[in-house]
Amino acid sequence: MKRSIYRGLLAAGLIACSASIQAADLYKVEMVVFANLNSDDGGEYWPDLAPVDTAGSLSLAPWDGYPLQRFEQLPTGDLVLGGDAAALSRSANYALLYHKGWLQPITGPSSSPSIRVNASFEDYELNGTLRIYKQRYLHAQPLLQLNSIALSSGYTPQPAAVEAPDASEGSAEVTTAPVQPHRWQLEQSRRMRSEETHYIDHPKMGILLHVRPVE
Repeated sequence: MKRSIYRGLLAAGLIACSASIQAADLYKVEMVVFANLNSDDGGEYWPDLAPVDTAGSLSLAPWDGYPLQRFEQLPTGDLVLGGDAAALSRSANYALLYHKGWLQPITGPSSSPSIRVNASFEDYELNGTLRIYKQRYLHAQPLLQLNSIALSSGYTPQPAAVEAPDASEGSAEVTTAPVQPHRWQLEQSRRMRSEETHYIDHPKMGILLHVRPVE
């Protein structure tokens, strides 16, 4: 009787341990973000947005050698999107804003952390978060804002002056027209498969994501 109880407790412990390991599977996540320099916004209206809230998100630790730790950046030699990032850097149509990889556990939607994403490049600043969680499939939820340096440094856009003809006097008068805001937001939820590169599009920016399990 005691032996059967012991075996039952051992089996339950092994099942719980296996479930715990599975719930905290480790993955290498890699992300490339770039700005589209030739975008005309597609005629879309972009509302004025408050800065994205990154409170509670995790900042990545710099690489400090092997073995890798959770939420530590991957070294250059462990990245798989280097060719894509180099091509974007060489192109006159895009500005490479962000290229990093890191190690993290991917758990369910209620417990998976958000990773802090921030970078600056010439006329742009990038701020936001990326959250990846696992159900039947992997799911990625980027929330990114692309800001102009002018706006992020405290500049408040003013209405643009436009000259309109004055029919009564044959001269021009100055009127105002609203200026488009200098902040654009990408917020999506995308189902993913591991070992595949996924592209998330936006008129002003784009994301490449690659997630691979750690064997």
